[in-house]
Amino acid sequence: MPAKRVLTMRSNDGQNASSFNEQAFRILHLILIIGLALSIAGGVEITSRSANEISTGDNLRKAGAILLLIGWLVCLGMNVIFLFRIRHVWQGDRPLVYFGLASAPFLLVRLIYLLALCFATNSKIFDTFSPNIWAQAFMQVVMEFIVFILFCFAGVIAPGIKQTTEQDGSGNGQFPSQGQKYGQDSELGVISGRG
Repeated sequence: MPAKRVLTMRSNDGQNASSFNEQAFRILHLILIIGLALSIAGGVEITSRSANEISTGDNLRKAGAILLLIGWLVCLGMNVIFLFRIRHVWQGDRPLVYFGLASAPFLLVRLIYLLALCFATNSKIFDTFSPNIWAQAFMQVVMEFIVFILFCFAGVIAPGIKQTTEQDGSGNGQFPSQGQKYGQDSELGVISGRG
């Protein structure tokens, strides 16, 4: 999920007009990190021998899964908005919007699997300790591989920050390039906060 946030953030930075406030991405990042941390903490707690800790672990996992779903919905909403504002996204960054949207259904299947593990308590297919291997393989592992391949392909297709064009193609004229916004170093690449 954090990789999807990076694609969404770069698409936002590539707009010369009507981009989201940077605070929206900080809040989104916070939601995703807290969701991930709660899921991990819950997974650790359910392996305990104490019934109280197991109950706490289940609740933490459920809260984490819900936060990850909320983060996915926000990322999807941002990408849909970027799609409607595609002419304002830099030409080189437009594939990132398309790849972000293409990854959404696969991430949703992965999230449905996580939610099913958390909320389908008496299911033989979605049992936490002995899940159905086919459900796990197709709803978790294969989905992660597909999203990974999509993000790798997006990284290959999208030009580097320094090569991104300074014309958005909509006749709005020139605007500062991402290289100027982030600062460029020929050996280190992008340096956040400089420029």
